Amino acid sequence: MLFRGLDAYLFDSTTPRSLPHLSNYIDTLNVKRGIITDRYTDAVGYESPIVVLLRKILADADIPALLQRDSDFACYFDVLIYTAPDLNSIFDAVTTGLTFTNTVIRNNPAHTEEFLIPVQCQDPPTDLPFDLGWDAWREVKPIRLVDIDSLELTFQTYQDQIVYTKTYPSRAVFTIDVVALVLQYINFLRTVTPMLDQPEYLHRYVLIHLLQDLEDIWLGNIYDAVMKTPIVLHDRLHLDLNALFGDQYYGFVGSEFPIALREVLTLVDACRAGVVNPSVLLKSLRLSSSLIPHYLRQLLQTTQISQRRQNAWTDYLKEIRWLSLIYDAYQLQPSFVGTKNLHTALKRDIPILYATRIWSNCHNTKIQHFIESDMKRLLNLVK
Repeated sequence: MLFRGLDAYLFDSTTPRSLPHLSNYIDTLNVKRGIITDRYTDAVGYESPIVVLLRKILADADIPALLQRDSDFACYFDVLIYTAPDLNSIFDAVTTGLTFTNTVIRNNPAHTEEFLIPVQCQDPPTDLPFDLGWDAWREVKPIRLVDIDSLELTFQTYQDQIVYTKTYPSRAVFTIDVVALVLQYINFLRTVTPMLDQPEYLHRYVLIHLLQDLEDIWLGNIYDAVMKTPIVLHDRLHLDLNALFGDQYYGFVGSEFPIALREVLTLVDACRAGVVNPSVLLKSLRLSSSLIPHYLRQLLQTTQISQRRQNAWTDYLKEIRWLSLIYDAYQLQPSFVGTKNLHTALKRDIPILYATRIWSNCHNTKIQHFIESDMKRLLNLVK
């Protein structure tokens, strides 16, 4: 929804700048995440609320009937294309009006409100590894964390819930692709021996991917914080971030973080001075396994939301974090032609979207206020 007309900002052909300290730091972070992932895999699966919910989806998907089909294409076109809407209704906040708590995020003083959004790939037979076997399917992410309003890095998920210990989130947005979930499980049953029970399977092969999402969102928070900070406050930002992202028992920041942050600050300052343009900046900033434009293209391709008016507010929650990151990058150089084009596109689209009052379809008062006030902020920015 928000990315309509912004394809040019995700498919730029510019060459990225080399950021060796940042790259080395992220590689170190990935190694730490890999160690935790290995421990996580060896741990016993836990019947957490999210595991119960995913098991309910699998139970209603009629797995025995799907196993009688001889291919992923047959499973999808004969059965899932018709049953997916019913499976989505199990957790869809738009349909049920429910907000989840203590489901994916461990209960904490903030009482995090969790929004589980049903999504699908843009073209499932093309975007999912139909009939390519378990080695391809095990890399698919049926459930993804796409936004959370905590600045803390945590990898603590051993009991199949995410645990925060310092800065508790008040809002978390997850997407669930029921087609990917069911087909991944079907391929597991056909291939892997010895057989695991469902909680153990979900622990090892589904929820484990949330660790990477936690790292990607945390890195996105770092980049956005740097872009929004005036140059005269960079030293202060350096100190503040080190204090906020200090050592945690289940998180990991590491000793290389300050020098990596300084390298990002230098590139942002170069963009602000006009030495590099914003598209180069965005393409130079890496997440856990890809650069930001590639990550956003992949995210948009695999998390499509039904384009009904009542679903628009969930689309907003899913995309606003990353749209804001793009906008903040281009605002570093207001005279750049790409910034002017982006401003023109948003000046056209945001007032139309605001006029539809998309927040009115949300049953959660806090989210209604958040979306309305955030859209007013966007309106003021593009005037």
